[in-house]
Amino acid sequence: MLTRFKSRVRNFSMIEIVLALVVVVIGLIGIIGLFPIGFDANKQSINKSHASDAAEQFLHFNSSKIKEDWRWSNAFPMNKKYSGDDTGTRWSSTSLIDNPNVKIYFKLNDGDAADVDFNSSTHQSGLYKLEQLSQDKVEFSCIIRGWQTYGSIVLHVECSYPAELPYATRNKEAFSVRLVRSTEATLGKGPANKEPLLSQKSTDNSSLTFTSSHLDNAACVAGLQVNLNPGNNRSNQFCLVTPDGNTYTRTDLLNQTIGIDGIEYIGPATKVFLKPVGNSNNNKIYINGKETAVSNGTTYEIIGELNVYLHNVHQNHPSNNAMGHWRLCLDAMNATITPGATTDCVSSTP
Repeated sequence: MLTRFKSRVRNFSMIEIVLALVVVVIGLIGIIGLFPIGFDANKQSINKSHASDAAEQFLHFNSSKIKEDWRWSNAFPMNKKYSGDDTGTRWSSTSLIDNPNVKIYFKLNDGDAADVDFNSSTHQSGLYKLEQLSQDKVEFSCIIRGWQTYGSIVLHVECSYPAELPYATRNKEAFSVRLVRSTEATLGKGPANKEPLLSQKSTDNSSLTFTSSHLDNAACVAGLQVNLNPGNNRSNQFCLVTPDGNTYTRTDLLNQTIGIDGIEYIGPATKVFLKPVGNSNNNKIYINGKETAVSNGTTYEIIGELNVYLHNVHQNHPSNNAMGHWRLCLDAMNATITPGATTDCVSSTP
């Protein structure tokens, strides 16, 4: 005989249902709470990308202008000029760049009309406003602070956004580009190529950097330089000898007959003779990988494998006078330095 069994189905109790719903609700609340974090992270990522694009557009535009005329670099101060709030700044009504999708406005000087033409000799605040547009609508705007170091070697920009917020509360991204006017291996020979060499773009949006193979000077990178004064009297002496035997002296500095346009030399040397002047805090060089101070009023002869960046930081002075504005970055390897030396250098420049 077959016996039939009836199975009893046990239903969930109200308490179990409530507990299950509580678990589900807690999970949903946790998931929903992640959305603002995700949205904020995505927004920050987009803004960083916009800032990177804005800085690259600004740097490339100015690199191109400097390529055309190196004096364009005068628009950028040697240090970060404006570090406080820029609310209320008067901006130009015309853009520096003719592009429907990108606008670059510059800070007006007192008394300037809104449509005044930009002049690198007078508009030297280093303060700019960049806007990125889509269908005539501003999608991103930032305030750019630009400055240079090492005598127009490195151009720095800081992009702070959103532009409508006070400076202190904005996000800030820093970028830089190295601009070097190259020359032939033999100094003073052949045409000068003023094109900035841009390469090696960083994948980190917060540190977009371009480098050049034409300048690998540890002293310049570290901000070390020597102040030279070729104009006041002959006791402030100078001599530079290149590997091919060319010799440049105080007279060449004074008459601006050295290197690129007579105001800049980037390249090797076998010997440098100098007598520093000015602020002794600036008078430092690299000798065999070590920072070395040189004293005012003392002559020095450095012989070895020398990497030199010599430039006139005031080349646009009225009457084109170079007195007291030459700077030297010197990185010397396998070198000897002799304090109190004398020299009989004679310029090889006609």
